[in-house]
Amino acid sequence: MTDTTEHDLPGTRQAFRDAIHALIGRTRTLIERDNGATEPAWGDPLYTQLREYIAGAQGTGNGSHARSMPPVVLDAVDLCDQIDRTVRDWVSPINVTGTVGRLAWLEETQFRPQDVPALKARTADLTWWAARARELLDPPRRWTLPNPCPACGTAKVYRPDSAGETVRQPALQIGRHGCECQHCRTFWPPERFGILAGAIGATPISNG
Repeated sequence: MTDTTEHDLPGTRQAFRDAIHALIGRTRTLIERDNGATEPAWGDPLYTQLREYIAGAQGTGNGSHARSMPPVVLDAVDLCDQIDRTVRDWVSPINVTGTVGRLAWLEETQFRPQDVPALKARTADLTWWAARARELLDPPRRWTLPNPCPACGTAKVYRPDSAGETVRQPALQIGRHGCECQHCRTFWPPERFGILAGAIGATPISNG
């Protein structure tokens, strides 16, 4: 049987580097001039924007986990914590500090064919983090499903609203980038909506 890991290495390595760049690289944005015209410009990286958003919402930027903050801020704090912890584990033997520094180091690392499975798993994490960061920074319209989450069985979660009051809401929330359980954080991208529909007993939406 042919070993495909060496054949897969170049593309997998490039996808991994692209996913890192999507999170810590400069972003393309549009700025509006005084005459109403728009033109492209470079913006801060997603990870930096997320950190600045948290600092601005907290007022002090000291990383406090005040549970009275609105859900979107708590989600941003949780996402940053997840990114920081996971990336630190990826490079724990290496003397490189900070999430951006660690990811930049990984971006330049030369990998081996046997690293392909781990690289693919890490690329999936990075891709999800970037998509989640975009949703938190520029929230799209979202819908909810009344069904329990097929992964953990939770149908309702209790979260603070913008006024700090605890409210009950459906666990499964669907947005442009996919469906996420607000309890266990299981995520279904749009291409897996058919699987999700089957798991909750719903009828998939036909594209044809």
